[in-house]
Amino acid sequence: MHWEYPHFLLALWLLPVVAGLLIWSHRRRRAAAERFAEPAMRSRLMPAMGGARPWIKGGAIVVALGLFLVAAAGPRFGSYYREVVQRGADVFVVLDVSRSMTAEDVAPSRLERAKSDIRDLLDRLVGDRVGLIVFAGKPVVKVPLTTDQGFFEMMLDSIDTDSAPRGGTAIGDAIRKAVTAMPKQPDRDRAIVLISDGEDHESMPLEAARHAAEFGIKIFTVALGDSTEGARIPTRADGGELGYLKYAGKEHWSKVDEKLLADIALETGGAYIPAGTTAYDLGRIYEDHLASLTRGEFRAEQRRRYHERFQWFLALGLLVLFAGAALPEYPRSESRVAFRLPRKRVAAAVVFGLMAWPGTVHAGVNDVPRAVREGIELYDAGEFDRAAETFSAAREKRADDARLTFNTACAKAAAGNAEEAIPLFQQAAVTPDAELAARCHYNLGRLAADRAKAALGDNPETAENDARRQTRELVAAALGHWRDCLAMKPTDSAPAAKKTTSQRNKPRPGEDTTLDDAKYNIELTRLWLERMEETWKESDRRARIEKMNLGEMLRWMEGEQHQLRSTARAFEDREPSPLHRLAVHETADSQRDLAGDIEPLKQKLVQEINQPETAALPGSPGVATPPGGCNAPGGGCGTPGVAALGEMDPEQRQHAVELLSGMADRAGNSMKTASEYLAEHEPAEAV
Repeated sequence: MHWEYPHFLLALWLLPVVAGLLIWSHRRRRAAAERFAEPAMRSRLMPAMGGARPWIKGGAIVVALGLFLVAAAGPRFGSYYREVVQRGADVFVVLDVSRSMTAEDVAPSRLERAKSDIRDLLDRLVGDRVGLIVFAGKPVVKVPLTTDQGFFEMMLDSIDTDSAPRGGTAIGDAIRKAVTAMPKQPDRDRAIVLISDGEDHESMPLEAARHAAEFGIKIFTVALGDSTEGARIPTRADGGELGYLKYAGKEHWSKVDEKLLADIALETGGAYIPAGTTAYDLGRIYEDHLASLTRGEFRAEQRRRYHERFQWFLALGLLVLFAGAALPEYPRSESRVAFRLPRKRVAAAVVFGLMAWPGTVHAGVNDVPRAVREGIELYDAGEFDRAAETFSAAREKRADDARLTFNTACAKAAAGNAEEAIPLFQQAAVTPDAELAARCHYNLGRLAADRAKAALGDNPETAENDARRQTRELVAAALGHWRDCLAMKPTDSAPAAKKTTSQRNKPRPGEDTTLDDAKYNIELTRLWLERMEETWKESDRRARIEKMNLGEMLRWMEGEQHQLRSTARAFEDREPSPLHRLAVHETADSQRDLAGDIEPLKQKLVQEINQPETAALPGSPGVATPPGGCNAPGGGCGTPGVAALGEMDPEQRQHAVELLSGMADRAGNSMKTASEYLAEHEPAEAV
């Protein structure tokens, strides 16, 4: 049972008070009667005040009052389904998370201030779909367009400068990403709220803004930070010491580029908000600009509703009250102890009861076969195996009913029997009912996604190649089913209830949800596979390094560095473009990864030097020749005067470890510096 106004139930505590007042009143009347006359005279002048009638009448009043309070609370029970259409606009919040956003000219920092103000904006976007994109060197979709504000706030709380790949600030790429993620539906307005300090590294943001304007998307820009003096960007050393970012040996001061942000807003017909370092209310963007956006229908779904049943309690309360009022409180004489309700009163009470009885009857529940109702009840109770048996028994009588097949598949899937559920969903999908077919493809996509994750086992990071291949195939199948779902129901709701995490594990028969779920799952599954691919790449890299000896690793790192240097030289003569920036960022990432391999290299150096029975100087069997060959300056293969490692004493080995580790650290620092130059689009300096 559900209650529309449950606070009225709090008034039920008044019932004992009312009962006490009635008892007190009855006793006062009896005491007054006893004072009025002697017992012998009292029996002649007034009716007897004993018996059960006063208690029955008082009880009727208390019970009627309780029923009235229950009716006022709005009881609802007995469910039915109704299509609900919601309207709203689409708003993407695009947040800059580059290192310049850690500047503290806005307390506590530009980034934390932006997150706080986004929460204020979120409170105003009631009914609108909102998404979140963060960017630095690359944009990342953290939250696809959704009405789930709780999920949005959870993801917003986790945002920091590591939420997007580093390497400059690409405002243009972030705008293009938001345009791509927006649905191409002209029935409602779409907007982008860009929050940044305006620093950009050749991502052509104005061209991206014009591209957004072509789709009718307005961009509202918010400038955070000082535009005159700027602010230093704080950094933390490994020991936790506070420092500031330096560029070319000097501290870098980050200033807000107000002109760029204003031009972006102007290109799209949006608005520019120069927040600067002063306090401002981001919620005013909604009142001043977003509130006037055209709201279109974006959600049509079958929602469970409950019948209003207050009439039952109201009618019963009135019946009890009238019955109590019709009952004489005291018998007229000792010979008339029996009470009969006059016929006229009975007729009046029955007519009133018919008038108060609920007159709205919702069709649909009684039209469902009993077996289907029992199956859904068992499903809701968590008895999925019994529900599957019940649906299967009904299918034997109506084998051509695609909905029974779908219900059976849902129950089997929820029971963990995916192998039997999949062919049933496939069978039910071959139906002229587009809505049912879409729901089948949705659930097939979800089962494929679950199997993809299960194929990786308990340790997906170290999964074998066969498991990875199977996961990629299953993810491709899941994405295909969800796209089929979207194609089959372009304007209506998509299948399978998954509003909460607990509901995502079981499709419910007869329940529908929105197309947003299919779109949402496509985006999340794609992002999950991208993260797994990155994890596998790193895991394979570490495994390959572990298998190498010192000589093999030196030769491999030398080849990788030579290739990266050649790639960086090729960037010097290229014209800036989105593809060019993407290639530079990938090269910077590769250079940063190679710099991270310095520590494993140092470990192998220590291991080789401290194992004199197998170790030898460079140039000996099993150890790589130094770059440049045996005739390179500063060293030589078997050069006279240089002892074999096996002949070194511990002090000499320790000195060799310190010397070679220092050389490796200097090489690693050069690699890191080169990656930073590449991230700032300066390939010549990186070379």
